[in-house]
Amino acid sequence: MSSAFEVGADPRHDQGKGASRRLRRAGKVPAILYGGQGEAMSVTLDHQQLLTLIDNERFYSSIINLELDSKGQPAIVRDVQMHPARNAVVHVDLQRVVESEPLKIHLPIHFKGAAQSPGVKLQGGIVHHMIQDIEISCLPASLPEF
Repeated sequence: MSSAFEVGADPRHDQGKGASRRLRRAGKVPAILYGGQGEAMSVTLDHQQLLTLIDNERFYSSIINLELDSKGQPAIVRDVQMHPARNAVVHVDLQRVVESEPLKIHLPIHFKGAAQSPGVKLQGGIVHHMIQDIEISCLPASLPEF
């Protein structure tokens, strides 16, 4: 189970709308970490680091090493809520990963050879894909990138 991304996190004890607004003004993002054998835990993440990570498609389908209290906690991203008008992350849902438990995740589908197909190359056709991702269930050690 290898992790491609490192994300620093701090535990948070404040709850509610006002506390979340104060965090966002300070450049932090409220998040929740749940699943596995532990209790659900409220954490804060760095907003600027998240903005650079969410641009990468692999971020959504990889195991992330969450640095929480100087300990590594493997997790996957379940949901990223964005602000409707600004380029800002509002909230993140993370799920703990346990090596022995299979996980269900949506992975993007990468199509190959569309530009070389005779219908597109010779006759000006357009390739249209009906689905962009697929849900799979596997152990974290065998999680494919796409």
